[in-house]
Formats: sequence, C-alpha cells, structure tokens
Amino acid sequence: MTRLPGFAAIACIVSFVCINCASTPQTVIENDQGESITTESLDACDDFGKHTLRLENAKEVIILVHGCKASSGSFLILKEVFESRGQQAIGFSYDYRDSIEECADRLVVAINAINELTHPTRITIVAHSQGGLVARRALISNRPNNLVLKGIATKIRLVTISSPFNGIRASSHCGMTALHIATAGATVLICQAVAGSTWSEINPSSDFIKSPGQLSELVVAHLKINTDERNTCREVDSEGNCLEDDFVFALDEQYAEAVDRDSRVINIELKAGHAQVVGKPGHPPFTLIDTLEENGVLREQTSLSYAEDVALLNRLYR
Repeated sequence: MTRLPGFAAIACIVSFVCINCASTPQTVIENDQGESITTESLDACDDFGKHTLRLENAKEVIILVHGCKASSGSFLILKEVFESRGQQAIGFSYDYRDSIEECADRLVVAINAINELTHPTRITIVAHSQGGLVARRALISNRPNNLVLKGIATKIRLVTISSPFNGIRASSHCGMTALHIATAGATVLICQAVAGSTWSEINPSSDFIKSPGQLSELVVAHLKINTDERNTCREVDSEGNCLEDDFVFALDEQYAEAVDRDSRVINIELKAGHAQVVGKPGHPPFTLIDTLEENGVLREQTSLSYAEDVALLNRLYR
C-alpha cells in the first residue's frame, strides 16, 4: 500500500488537474429576464467549456467548490446529480496555490453577483477539502479586507466535506519561525514551492487556522462532513489489491474547536476515503448522496424509483 509521504500531502489533497484562476476565461451568466453578469470564477463545472450559462430567478443556487489540485470539472457529475433532482448548481473555480484569503475574496464577489442577478431563495455552498477553507473564509463577518457579502437578504447554507479546519499536520514546520531563521529561510522556500501562497495559512499554528473568524449572520447552517479516511483505498489493481490509499487528513485535522463551537455547525462523520467520498468513475458517492438527502441539501428523488435512481447514478459515474 502506498501512503502519501509527509508534506507531499499538502500538494495533493485531491489528485485532479488544476486550473489557474488568474487566466480563466470569462463566463456570462443570464437570468430569466435576459439580464446578465460577466464573471471569471463561475462556470458549469466543465472547466469553462461553456461560456454562457443560465440561472433561474428566485430559486436556490448551489455553488460547488472543488479541493486542492482539482478543477470545477471534478464536480461535473455531482452537478448533474443535483440537476436530476430539479436543483440548479454552478461551479466556483480557483487556483489551489493562490492564497486562500484571495480565493475567498473571489467567492464573495461571485456570491454577490449571483444574488444581485437572480435573487435566489437560498444559496448553498458545497465545498470539498481545501475548498471548505475557501468557502468558510468567504462567509465570515469580520473579513480582513472589508470585502463582504453585500445587500443579501438570501440565507446561505454551508456544506463542507473533508476540510482540514484544524490545519494540515504535515505542514507544521511551515509555522516554525525559529526553523525558518535557523535555515536562513530555506524552509520558507520549500513551503512556498510545495504549497504556493497557502503555505502560511494551512499550518496548524497559523492565524488563519487559530482565528478562523465568526460566520456571518446570513449563514443559517454549516453542515460539516468529516471523513474517517483510515484503511481506505483510492486505486486498486485487477486482483483487488490497494495500489494507493485514500488517506489524506486524519479526523483531528478536520475537527477544530474554533470552528465547531458555532451553534450552527452540525458535525457528521463518515467512513470514506478523501477522494472516494465525492465519487469517481465507477464509484458513485452513495454515502455522501444519502447524507445530503437526509440533511435536506439534495432533494429526494421523486421522479424515479429507487432502482432507476441507482441506475442513473451508475450511468453518471460510469
């Protein structure tokens, strides 16, 4: 069994192709009245393959936020699952090596734009892994640069999955000032090379982790899905032997007192691998789907029988 070696886990939260936020094409989003906005960070979970999207007015909007080393395309199938239940979803794209704070700024801009254009009944943000850090940071009331949610009557629901709110243990040395001094800054360069601009944010001793901020009063709930990733497998050979395990974050990296003490937080623990929990070809995320249904995030399937719905999910994740 292959296990991620120490600090390399920072650079490999989920193994997909990453896009660069700074060079993403623009997307036009239209509402029912033909009004439109132009954005750089929202797409159809197709890595900006479609440049004009439509969102219905006065209807819930689900924003899907991918994890590290991923792109919005990693959530394309989950987007289709929501749409199969009559819900509209859209992807938020960012470069995982950019500062989490900066990516959170872009998400705030995106939320404000969607609200102004469509006046949704609710905005639900579903975020995986590092995306959970980005999403929660966007929704705090005391943002450091005063870029906040503006003029929003819409309530917001946050759903995070496998997010390291207690910091990434493998990056601990990135928070050791004495070590940086002793190595004449060499460790800073290493941390920067591996984790990009996030290196000073994701270590357990960082201000970002220790003081995550208070969620805005606009947030009505934070469904926090934590994954017990021990003894899980990401890839197997033809004989069923595990070639690469799916352990990235321990549970104590996901539970964090500064986040969990908020009365709006609902902690749920699932036995699932880090990538497995959100699904991959050949492996629909049945456990996650059931959890989202049970908590009212994903609507129950009413147009298909149980067997037909399972067949649909197997086709989508083929």
